[in-house]
Amino acid sequence: MGTSSSYGGNKDKKNLLPDDYSENSNQPVSWQSVKTGLSKYINGNGGNGIKGTARQYVKAAGGSAALAARSTNGINGAVNIGNMFSSIRENGVIETFERFGIEYAGKSVEEICSSLIKM
Repeated sequence: MGTSSSYGGNKDKKNLLPDDYSENSNQPVSWQSVKTGLSKYINGNGGNGIKGTARQYVKAAGGSAALAARSTNGINGAVNIGNMFSSIRENGVIETFERFGIEYAGKSVEEICSSLIKM
């Protein structure tokens, strides 16, 4: 059987594509549009919703693979902080700071915290 002109198609007229689908879905997304979309969502002024905003964020970051590859810096930083706290528990603050090369003598708490961030 072939197609028939007597069949008018689905009667509910619902779109098969999501509301946020765009013919230009392969277009790059700017960080400004992500920021604007998130601000609109937070303020209740529309936007693409949280899913649409997250989708835009991933696209603006260069895709999920690029985003995951860049997240290794954050993971490594968290591991370093965990290692430092573990060392403080096992060896004490002074020995840990010396091991990690953190200069603490004569420095304020703010200066020490700043050097921890740069670790």
